[in-house]
Amino acid sequence: MADRTPISLVIDTDYECSRPRAVTSVINRYYDPTTDEFLSIDPDVADTDQPYVFTNDDPLNAEDPLGLSLLSALKSIGKVVVKIVTVASDLQSGDLAGAAKTLHKTLGVCVNGSAGFGIAGSGSACIGATGNGKVFTSLTGGGGGGSPNASAGIGFLISNAKTAQQLGRNFSYGSGSVGEGLSVGGEGAIGTSSNNKTIVVGTFSLNIGGPLPLQFQGGESWTIVKQW
Repeated sequence: MADRTPISLVIDTDYECSRPRAVTSVINRYYDPTTDEFLSIDPDVADTDQPYVFTNDDPLNAEDPLGLSLLSALKSIGKVVVKIVTVASDLQSGDLAGAAKTLHKTLGVCVNGSAGFGIAGSGSACIGATGNGKVFTSLTGGGGGGSPNASAGIGFLISNAKTAQQLGRNFSYGSGSVGEGLSVGGEGAIGTSSNNKTIVVGTFSLNIGGPLPLQFQGGESWTIVKQW
């Protein structure tokens, strides 16, 4: 029957068991091994018209690792592809706010620089948009320690911050770059918002300068933000 799933198939797919209930979690639904049935209908039943179907009625040759129908899984993949294409189109046309709203993330473009010899300093100026489309500008200064370096570049920022104000605080950061003359770099920063939410900021950049093919730096930074 279409609404029955042999228990051996669930074991073979390495599903994680939910405790203390003797049922199996398949992410989007629960499966009861004692009855060989899902306990809830397929979330995409409006399209499938088969509330308990397993792998398009082909359990011998297919798996359903997310607890969804094959059609639903393909739709989910399609939505991801559409989102990637939309973001790429927004960025190509210079619509940073549109890309941020599509991803529900804070995005920005930054000009950055760093210099030091043992004791190091860094700074950046960014323009960006939050996930709700609000445009902001920011200035960041930091200091700490690191390898000998002197470089400047342009980078792309992404963060889980929901508002521009969540970027305006102290962060602990670490950065590194690879290349001599022309280098590729990255920086990660972490801080805590006023409501104790962990804020993570990542920056990926293309830089000019640097006496060493491998450079690194770490320390504390502070960001001032203006939302427009």
